[in-house]
Amino acid sequence: MTDQPESGQTPQPNAPQPPRPGALQARLFRAPVKLYQAHLGFVLGGRFLMITHVGRKSGLTRRTVVEVARHDPDVPEWYVVSGFGPRSDWFRNLQANPALRIDVGTHHFVPEQRFLGVAQTEELLRDYQRRHPRAAKELGKRLLGADFDASPESLHSLAERMPAVAFRPAPDAVSDEE
Repeated sequence: MTDQPESGQTPQPNAPQPPRPGALQARLFRAPVKLYQAHLGFVLGGRFLMITHVGRKSGLTRRTVVEVARHDPDVPEWYVVSGFGPRSDWFRNLQANPALRIDVGTHHFVPEQRFLGVAQTEELLRDYQRRHPRAAKELGKRLLGADFDASPESLHSLAERMPAVAFRPAPDAVSDEE
Protein backbone atom coordinates (compact mmCIF):
# COMPACT_ATOMS: atom_id res chain seq x y z
CA MET A 1 0.00 0.00 0.00
CA THR A 2 1.48 3.32 -0.96
CA ASP A 3 1.51 6.32 1.31
CA GLN A 4 1.73 8.79 -1.55
CA PRO A 5 -1.29 10.63 -2.98
CA GLU A 6 -2.67 9.62 -6.33
CA SER A 7 -0.82 11.20 -9.22
CA GLY A 8 -2.10 14.71 -9.89
CA GLN A 9 -4.31 14.64 -6.80
CA THR A 10 -2.24 16.49 -4.19
CA PRO A 11 -3.78 19.25 -2.05
CA GLN A 12 -3.19 22.69 -3.49
CA PRO A 13 -0.25 24.30 -1.66
CA ASN A 14 -1.25 27.85 -2.63
CA ALA A 15 -4.88 27.52 -1.52
CA PRO A 16 -5.73 29.57 1.57
CA GLN A 17 -5.25 27.40 4.63
CA PRO A 18 -7.31 27.33 7.82
CA PRO A 19 -5.87 29.11 10.84
CA ARG A 20 -3.88 26.95 13.22
CA PRO A 21 -5.38 26.47 16.69
CA GLY A 22 -4.36 28.81 19.49
CA ALA A 23 -2.69 27.57 22.69
CA LEU A 24 -5.94 26.96 24.61
CA GLN A 25 -7.61 25.26 21.66
CA ALA A 26 -4.53 23.08 21.12
CA ARG A 27 -4.65 21.96 24.78
CA LEU A 28 -8.31 21.02 24.42
CA PHE A 29 -7.53 19.07 21.25
CA ARG A 30 -4.83 17.11 23.13
CA ALA A 31 -7.14 16.16 26.04
CA PRO A 32 -8.49 12.99 24.36
CA VAL A 33 -4.94 11.61 24.19
CA LYS A 34 -5.07 11.36 27.99
CA LEU A 35 -8.19 9.18 27.70
CA TYR A 36 -6.39 6.75 25.41
CA GLN A 37 -3.30 6.73 27.63
CA ALA A 38 -5.54 5.86 30.59
CA HIS A 39 -7.03 2.96 28.53
CA LEU A 40 -10.33 4.84 28.32
CA GLY A 41 -10.39 5.29 24.54
CA PHE A 42 -13.65 3.33 24.44
CA VAL A 43 -15.33 6.43 25.91
CA LEU A 44 -14.81 8.14 22.54
CA GLY A 45 -16.28 5.16 20.71
CA GLY A 46 -15.45 4.64 17.06
CA ARG A 47 -15.88 8.31 16.17
CA PHE A 48 -12.27 9.15 17.06
CA LEU A 49 -8.92 7.42 16.78
CA MET A 50 -5.46 8.08 18.12
CA ILE A 51 -2.47 8.12 15.79
CA THR A 52 0.93 7.36 17.30
CA HIS A 53 3.59 8.84 15.03
CA VAL A 54 7.15 10.18 15.01
CA GLY A 55 7.90 13.90 15.04
CA ARG A 56 9.58 14.80 11.76
CA LYS A 57 11.97 17.26 13.45
CA SER A 58 12.29 15.95 16.99
CA GLY A 59 12.19 12.21 16.28
CA LEU A 60 10.04 11.87 19.42
CA THR A 61 6.92 9.74 19.63
CA ARG A 62 3.78 11.88 19.27
CA ARG A 63 0.09 11.07 19.71
CA THR A 64 -2.83 12.83 18.08
CA VAL A 65 -6.54 12.10 18.35
CA VAL A 66 -8.57 12.89 15.24
CA GLU A 67 -12.16 12.38 14.18
CA VAL A 68 -12.92 9.39 11.99
CA ALA A 69 -14.56 10.72 8.83
CA ARG A 70 -15.54 7.21 7.72
CA HIS A 71 -14.95 3.65 8.78
CA ASP A 72 -15.30 0.74 6.38
CA PRO A 73 -15.59 -2.33 8.63
CA ASP A 74 -15.47 -4.73 5.67
CA VAL A 75 -11.87 -3.84 4.76
CA PRO A 76 -11.30 -2.73 7.68
CA GLU A 77 -10.18 0.84 7.00
CA TRP A 78 -10.50 4.15 8.85
CA TYR A 79 -10.41 7.51 7.05
CA VAL A 80 -9.39 10.80 8.68
CA VAL A 81 -9.13 14.34 7.35
CA SER A 82 -6.69 17.02 8.41
CA GLY A 83 -9.09 19.73 9.59
CA PHE A 84 -6.26 22.26 9.74
CA GLY A 85 -5.00 21.47 6.28
CA PRO A 86 -1.67 20.06 5.07
CA ARG A 87 0.25 22.18 7.59
CA SER A 88 -1.03 20.17 10.58
CA ASP A 89 1.93 18.76 12.45
CA TRP A 90 0.49 15.25 12.64
CA PHE A 91 -0.16 15.22 8.90
CA ARG A 92 3.33 16.46 8.06
CA ASN A 93 4.78 13.88 10.46
CA LEU A 94 2.91 11.11 8.61
CA GLN A 95 4.31 12.39 5.33
CA ALA A 96 7.82 12.07 6.76
CA ASN A 97 7.31 8.74 8.58
CA PRO A 98 4.40 6.29 8.55
CA ALA A 99 2.19 6.00 11.62
CA LEU A 100 3.45 3.58 14.25
CA ARG A 101 0.11 2.60 15.75
CA ILE A 102 -3.60 3.35 15.56
CA ASP A 103 -5.89 3.10 18.59
CA VAL A 104 -9.64 3.16 18.10
CA GLY A 105 -11.89 2.33 21.03
CA THR A 106 -10.20 -0.62 22.76
CA HIS A 107 -8.64 -1.90 19.53
CA HIS A 108 -5.13 -1.06 18.32
CA PHE A 109 -2.99 -2.07 15.37
CA VAL A 110 0.13 -1.30 13.39
CA PRO A 111 -1.22 0.42 10.27
CA GLU A 112 -0.61 0.72 6.60
CA GLN A 113 -1.45 4.25 5.58
CA ARG A 114 -2.29 5.87 2.29
CA PHE A 115 -2.90 9.50 1.43
CA LEU A 116 -6.08 10.15 -0.50
CA GLY A 117 -6.16 12.31 -3.59
CA VAL A 118 -8.44 15.32 -3.94
CA ALA A 119 -11.16 13.34 -5.76
CA GLN A 120 -11.21 10.64 -3.06
CA THR A 121 -11.21 13.29 -0.33
CA GLU A 122 -14.10 15.07 -2.01
CA GLU A 123 -16.12 11.83 -2.02
CA LEU A 124 -15.18 11.25 1.62
CA LEU A 125 -16.37 14.77 2.53
CA ARG A 126 -19.60 14.27 0.57
CA ASP A 127 -20.29 11.10 2.56
CA TYR A 128 -19.36 12.84 5.84
CA GLN A 129 -21.69 15.73 4.98
CA ARG A 130 -24.55 13.30 4.36
CA ARG A 131 -24.02 11.53 7.70
CA HIS A 132 -23.06 14.58 9.84
CA PRO A 133 -24.60 17.69 8.21
CA ARG A 134 -24.11 20.08 11.15
CA ALA A 135 -20.49 19.11 11.77
CA ALA A 136 -19.73 19.34 8.04
CA LYS A 137 -21.30 22.79 7.86
CA GLU A 138 -19.19 24.04 10.77
CA LEU A 139 -16.05 22.53 9.32
CA GLY A 140 -16.72 24.09 5.92
CA LYS A 141 -17.41 27.53 7.41
CA ARG A 142 -14.25 27.37 9.54
CA LEU A 143 -12.15 26.54 6.50
CA LEU A 144 -13.89 28.48 3.74
CA GLY A 145 -15.80 31.12 5.68
CA ALA A 146 -19.00 32.51 4.24
CA ASP A 147 -18.12 31.00 0.86
CA PHE A 148 -19.05 27.49 2.03
CA ASP A 149 -22.53 26.58 0.83
CA ALA A 150 -22.22 22.75 0.68
CA SER A 151 -22.38 22.86 -3.12
CA PRO A 152 -20.23 20.49 -5.19
CA GLU A 153 -17.88 23.41 -5.86
CA SER A 154 -17.54 24.16 -2.14
CA LEU A 155 -16.86 20.50 -1.37
CA HIS A 156 -14.20 20.40 -4.07
CA SER A 157 -12.57 23.54 -2.66
CA LEU A 158 -12.67 22.01 0.82
CA ALA A 159 -11.09 18.77 -0.47
CA GLU A 160 -8.24 20.81 -1.97
CA ARG A 161 -7.51 22.31 1.46
CA MET A 162 -8.02 19.25 3.66
CA PRO A 163 -5.85 16.23 2.89
CA ALA A 164 -7.09 12.83 4.04
CA VAL A 165 -5.39 9.63 5.15
CA ALA A 166 -6.71 6.07 5.32
CA PHE A 167 -5.43 3.50 7.81
CA ARG A 168 -5.85 -0.26 7.79
CA PRO A 169 -4.11 -2.96 9.80
CA ALA A 170 -0.86 -4.01 8.18
CA PRO A 171 -1.25 -7.61 6.93
CA ASP A 172 1.83 -8.86 8.78
CA ALA A 173 1.13 -6.95 12.01
CA VAL A 174 -0.48 -8.49 15.06
CA SER A 175 -3.61 -6.64 16.13
CA ASP A 176 -5.14 -7.14 19.54
CA GLU A 177 -7.67 -5.92 22.06
CA GLU A 178 -6.66 -4.35 25.35
